[in-house]
Amino acid sequence: MFKKIHSNRPPGVTLLSELKKEFAQLSTSVYATLLIFLQRRPRFVFATMILLMLSSMVLSFYVLRPGITITAGQKPSVVRPISDGFGEIVRQGDALRRTIAIKQEIEQMLAKDSLSGADSLRMSLAIDELKRLSDSQNLNPNPK
Repeated sequence: MFKKIHSNRPPGVTLLSELKKEFAQLSTSVYATLLIFLQRRPRFVFATMILLMLSSMVLSFYVLRPGITITAGQKPSVVRPISDGFGEIVRQGDALRRTIAIKQEIEQMLAKDSLSGADSLRMSLAIDELKRLSDSQNLNPNPK
């Protein structure tokens, strides 16, 4: 299985040397043609280079803006004034207190051995209210 394979090829013949032999004439002619073109039209080459750099700059700064990505169905975030801040904090605090109270009520009902019809109804209403509170709190579902 691990028998050494002996090759009878000459040591100077490799894949790279054979490729060079095959494509040497083509690469020489392409190089000569390119050199002649650059020597005959230096202003055209320089102007093209500057034009490509300017178009790249325009594309990178104005067309392909990397920081702003808005997917379908997502609204761009709007900066709210500072005056809304305190009222928002109070509202969030009230919602958090209500959420904690509902969760404690549900845990108390779950600790019981058996639930009555009224308990089941209360639990269903509490879960619906939790869902409503969580939906109203998720103003920005994809924060970064």
